Amino acid sequence: MAKTIILDEWHLTIRIPTDLQSAEADAIRQTINTKVFQNQLLAAIRKTFHAVSQLAPCRISLSR
Repeated sequence: MAKTIILDEWHLTIRIPTDLQSAEADAIRQTINTKVFQNQLLAAIRKTFHAVSQLAPCRISLSR
């Protein structure tokens, strides 16, 4: 039997201005695709959840 169940799923939408220079858009894309950024985002989400005592038992994962 599974040790956890999915309670909810959220989706993060990242938007950029349509008139952004392609070099700036590429820099954003490259940044959000790095493991460093993704790990930092996951750590921030976990910290936020665990700061609320009722949410401390939650297990958080980040996928694309």
